[in-house]
Amino acid sequence: MNFSFLKSVFFLSFFILSLSSCKKYQYLTVVGDIYSEQNAVNRIETDTLLINYNFNGYGCPVKITVFNKSNQPLYIDWSKSSVIIAGQRFSYWTDASTLRTNTESTEIRWTKDFSTTNSSTNGVIVKNERISFIPPKAGIIYKPISLKNSWIEMNASTGQKINVHCEVESMNGIFYSFTEDNSPFEFRSFITISTNEQFSN
Repeated sequence: MNFSFLKSVFFLSFFILSLSSCKKYQYLTVVGDIYSEQNAVNRIETDTLLINYNFNGYGCPVKITVFNKSNQPLYIDWSKSSVIIAGQRFSYWTDASTLRTNTESTEIRWTKDFSTTNSSTNGVIVKNERISFIPPKAGIIYKPISLKNSWIEMNASTGQKINVHCEVESMNGIFYSFTEDNSPFEFRSFITISTNEQFSN
């Protein structure tokens, strides 16, 4: 069976802004070989579909928006789609469920030594779909994975000292800029898309 892969390379031509006051922050901007300056997003567009990659948020989460421009349905097999970091594959789909719960409790104190407590817990089991069906002229948003939850260590002498003005206070920072050749972090993304549910084309 043959699969058609849409490939995106994110060499992460990003810059790091490390702010120092009471706390330190690292702000990254992701730019790939599909970066669109006009739309300010990482974007793939054909006559059939439009894919936008967004990485905004803590830990650089991958947010993939796919819009079907065609007049026939499209299917994405997320189990055969993945991100590759330093040569290691991380699937966009895992056969696991997440339990989200919310507990509410009340306590009635009848005396200083006696009370009763009542609580209720509500939960929802959430699981990402393995195959997404996208109707004609419609789209989906998929948030499968986070890329980087750890600090990227940099040599301060290679950066440019800057001052960042915020609403509350000004902070000192160091600005780093990278190219495809010297980026400290890079990754690739593969998405398996077909015009039929059997993925035979």
